[in-house]
Amino acid sequence: MRSLSQDAPPESAAPAVVLGLGSYSPGTPVGNAEIESALAIPAQTVMDFFGVRTRYLGVDPRTGKLRDPSYCNTEFAARASERALDRARCAANDVDLIVTATSTPDSELPPPPHALQKRLGIRRADLVDVRGGCASSLQALKIARDRVASGAADCALVCGSEFISNKFYTPLVGRKSPRTEDVLNALGFADGAGAMVVGRASGRGGSIARFPAIGPINVSSRYADRRPGFTLCNGVCSHDHRAIRRIMPEVIDAARTDLLDMAGGVDRMDLVVLPQANPSLMGLHATHVFDAKRFYIGDETGNAPAAAIFRALDIAVERGAVRLPGACIGFLAVESATWMYATATIS
Repeated sequence: MRSLSQDAPPESAAPAVVLGLGSYSPGTPVGNAEIESALAIPAQTVMDFFGVRTRYLGVDPRTGKLRDPSYCNTEFAARASERALDRARCAANDVDLIVTATSTPDSELPPPPHALQKRLGIRRADLVDVRGGCASSLQALKIARDRVASGAADCALVCGSEFISNKFYTPLVGRKSPRTEDVLNALGFADGAGAMVVGRASGRGGSIARFPAIGPINVSSRYADRRPGFTLCNGVCSHDHRAIRRIMPEVIDAARTDLLDMAGGVDRMDLVVLPQANPSLMGLHATHVFDAKRFYIGDETGNAPAAAIFRALDIAVERGAVRLPGACIGFLAVESATWMYATATIS
């Protein structure tokens, strides 16, 4: 069996590169004090423990209604994708592959990539829908990378997006004595999208000159025989915090080892984009060699699982935390629903 660290894109064509990045966060960050006032719950006390200071919500924190009538998962994905396409200097109809990742689609059918194709006005494209949480965007990126590198696609649009607040936050508005689990989900999860345009560098312009190559991407689901740490079924979600405390450290250790092996050591990486889950969970990453190079903004954005990694990278570039090209960036994502991890490098 091939080692996970041996993953590499197909060699039959030019390597796949990042042509453009984009992200979208709805509205302005909503702080704990504002939520505490709106819902009459001790949001500040609860989130002091979990470490989320602000989050982006597509709904008004006081009414639970849409901030913008156009808001939906597809709209968030489209706004991030438009920014990525613009930065890549690609027209929408240059795209011949759309790969989406989400845990909160607007509908089961038609699937999210079809809705995004329609919203962007893309005439013709292959469509792939990845359903999952924090690791799903890197799963989607791996599909796009392989299709482009093999010559099966010329220009791939990869987008992770979430619209969670209408499912978790809105039901709390006006409710008396909500369940602790519901409060944690409403305050910890958030909305947004991140997108990446993947293609081959030859003959292209764009805001990322001499485009960063997409290196190995490894995805591994472990402990399928164990109880999941998170479930979402028919709109009802539940955390098994005992399982998370017991199993997640093992998954994270495996992911760390894999990323270090993939990159050739922490000194070879300029930045490590970590999972953007709440800091109480991120405490599992404490005192590790990644610490000095990690990029984490989950305490600002809240956790928008499938959107988190691409949005974090886009914000890291915008803030000057890393420069592309010329940097080697490591990615590490984990999710408790499947005990899956994904690791990747861009260099």
